[in-house]
Amino acid sequence: MNTEELMQIALEMSAFEEIPADSQIFVRGDNIKKILFGIDVDSAGLLLAKQLNFDAVIAHHPPGDESRIYGIPEVMLRHIEQMKSVGISEKDAKKALEVRRGKIKRNYNVINYDKVTSVARMLEIPFLNIHTPVDVITKNKFDKHINSFLSSDKNAKVSDLLESLNKIDEISKGLTKPALRIGDEESPVGKFFVQMSAGTNGGAAVAKAYFKSGIDTLIYMHLGEEDYKKLKKEKIKANLIVTGHMPSDSIGINIYIRELEKRGISVKRFSGVVAR
Repeated sequence: MNTEELMQIALEMSAFEEIPADSQIFVRGDNIKKILFGIDVDSAGLLLAKQLNFDAVIAHHPPGDESRIYGIPEVMLRHIEQMKSVGISEKDAKKALEVRRGKIKRNYNVINYDKVTSVARMLEIPFLNIHTPVDVITKNKFDKHINSFLSSDKNAKVSDLLESLNKIDEISKGLTKPALRIGDEESPVGKFFVQMSAGTNGGAAVAKAYFKSGIDTLIYMHLGEEDYKKLKKEKIKANLIVTGHMPSDSIGINIYIRELEKRGISVKRFSGVVAR
């Protein structure tokens, strides 16, 4: 298998026709049979892979080059369609998104985008990252799990949902657990939305837009302290659950890895990937 085929499998599993901006092949390669897969891969990870004779390395988060600098702001535009799907106007969606997206775009001027990828090129080890396609797989899994959970109890409370999420294999084995950051565990789940697969979460402004549109329970992988304080100050009568970054990312990663294993590829998990 080659690097292009590894990427194509992820695209097909997530219904992408083209590689999204936050995913990239940095060093291409052929005859790949043994892969090291990490959520975050740095130079040490690449050196480890070379020393242990892996044929290629796959990172989840963009480690450098175009996927790091331009990729996240570009795929964050996916928030707009997600918000529109629950009735938020395009104008309001763009306004809410730009608060966090603008900050991310401005911050990328300080990043050394060549730090990790240059090492991969020097080591001549095949290296790619797959971000949004895997996040789509994760979101689909959460959507399916929560819909199935609510189908048996449409009046379920947030506390019940948290208990159900903890039964997902990667979450049960991970160190970070789902938690209610905003809201009341005794309130009903109501109308929910899993806000994932758009580069990163939209922060407080996007969350407020969802709540204003009628979403009762919003699910993020994580929520920064600044955004938490903003939402807490608003005294919003809705719920925001965080599912935990590494365990959540691992859900989609493991589904993808199992597909590779079906095709005879050996994959070693490290750097945050919670094994099933």
